Amino acid sequence: MSETITKKQPPAVALEPEKNDFELRIELFLVWLSKYGRFILYAAAAVVFGYAGVTLWKNYQAAKVAEANDILSEGQESFRKAIGETAWASPERAELMRAAREKAAEVIQKFPGKPIAHTALLLQADAYFFAGDQLGTTTNNAEAIRLYEQFIQEAVSPWEEALGRLALGYAYENRLFLSDDQSLLQPALEAYDAVRKLEGVGYLKYEATNALARLNAAYGRNEQAIALYKETYDARASLQPDPADPAKITTQAQMIMDQLRQRAGAFTVAATARVQLQRLGVDMDAYDRERAPASP
Repeated sequence: MSETITKKQPPAVALEPEKNDFELRIELFLVWLSKYGRFILYAAAAVVFGYAGVTLWKNYQAAKVAEANDILSEGQESFRKAIGETAWASPERAELMRAAREKAAEVIQKFPGKPIAHTALLLQADAYFFAGDQLGTTTNNAEAIRLYEQFIQEAVSPWEEALGRLALGYAYENRLFLSDDQSLLQPALEAYDAVRKLEGVGYLKYEATNALARLNAAYGRNEQAIALYKETYDARASLQPDPADPAKITTQAQMIMDQLRQRAGAFTVAATARVQLQRLGVDMDAYDRERAPASP
């Protein structure tokens, strides 16, 4: 799936003469964001919060690390508030994300080499990515990419590596559509494809599968996109949204996950695949009937 995709050229249209290239770029980006952006952001946010809850639970026992948990929790709360209450690339979001990064940096400085510092590194990267960049700038995105790559290098399990590579793909994809720099397409494809090749990463494999499908659809390769979305949809019975036993997740993290499900329940990987298949012209009711078990 990582072969080069040739960008599908849009049909020629008469452009309004008073619109300059920057204005047109804004319109194109907003069209892309309205079609695909919410799927990326909901999926990425759900993955981030799920990982945060598991890690907090794992590290809660030691008194010294409990101090780090408190600091990191403050950063995660700023991050949660920014995601839930502010607009993309707004000054309010920038300030909350800056607070999240500062708390993460404090953990990294006080507890170098500890697992919770690794978690804080991910929070730093996420806070840069979700702060957003205005059109024409890529400062936050570039820093997020650097930190995601560091997180991948320090990963201690396939699941952590998959999480980092998935986030890296999101960052490249977002930057691609902000800048229209086609050299960013291949790194995004490769990041997603690498997740699909890892063993034991659960639903993250299908987050990456949906991402590959989304990019194929965006470039006019609808047959490939349909095949990938069907792969996710057909695996729906085996997909688990949480990366660990819910009984081992803190009450705070469980609350966050419940809120995400209530707010974005329709955007699980399988449900997202179904919606996108319908958009691509697949009759999903007929598809379900064809694949239903035969009656005895």
